Amino acid sequence: MDLPPLSHQALFGAVRSADAAAVGRLLADAEASGSTPALAAAVTDAGETALYVAAEAGSEEVVRLLIPLYDFEAATMRSRLDLDALHVAAKQGHTGELYLPPI
Repeated sequence: MDLPPLSHQALFGAVRSADAAAVGRLLADAEASGSTPALAAAVTDAGETALYVAAEAGSEEVVRLLIPLYDFEAATMRSRLDLDALHVAAKQGHTGELYLPPI
């Protein structure tokens, strides 16, 4: 399913700002419209997922909202810098964000 215009930009803006309430609203809207998979698959020009951006921002609350959208393969998708969200979180000392439920 295609994303509504500007929805991925709005998500990345809310994630960068660590605005968990806005991220929650955007995810609820995406779920209602059936565009959650497309939103989760969206990446920045640098190849970063919303989960990567949230980990980089150090927003554990936003990471917790986003992590259910990603399977292990998607969560470990590498950016153009050859890092994934888990690397970024660990690099910045955000080890509380690294837990992924057992497969």
